[in-house]
Amino acid sequence: MLKLADAILDRRHEPIMIAGMWAQYMLLIARARERGIGDGEFHPLTIVNAGGGVKGVPLPADYKEQVARFFNGVIRPGNYGMTEMAQVMPRCEAGRYHRAPGLIWLILDRDGERLLNAADGEDGVVEGRFGFLDLLYEGRWGGLITGDKVRVDFKPHCPCGRHGPTLFDDISRFAQVGEDDHIGCAGTVDAYIRGAINA
Repeated sequence: MLKLADAILDRRHEPIMIAGMWAQYMLLIARARERGIGDGEFHPLTIVNAGGGVKGVPLPADYKEQVARFFNGVIRPGNYGMTEMAQVMPRCEAGRYHRAPGLIWLILDRDGERLLNAADGEDGVVEGRFGFLDLLYEGRWGGLITGDKVRVDFKPHCPCGRHGPTLFDDISRFAQVGEDDHIGCAGTVDAYIRGAINA
């Protein structure tokens, strides 16, 4: 990792593209500090995509702010996704994640047993467990109930002006390190499909 960090830092004045997880960026910042490299030294056409990597990893409370300061002045797109999902969700300029066209969101209660909607929150904002059905998959089931705790804004428009609903950029886990976060899925898919048909 240190060799990779040094290779990135050695090319910081060139327009490069970097994609990594938050914990990796914190390691990169630590290495930069060891080398006397400060904030905002990357080429302005550098593209830095950051995400993931906080599930069970102890990071300082201001890790996002530290990364933002370090890469000040570069292009910073973002998205939310996971290995089990074919379609990632882009983050807009308002800091919200937008749903991909073939992705059905299932916002559930903590136990993953009840589907939540706008009426379950305040002013259309609901906190719950993120589940999804990715319609891009063929040949296997594309649904999953995750351990991610999300806040969704069910309002029809995002502050950026695009259509909603949207996810806030403060995604965390329901379980802490060492806790069991297993959701029993027996009959879950059948229950959702029956519920949708009967609605």
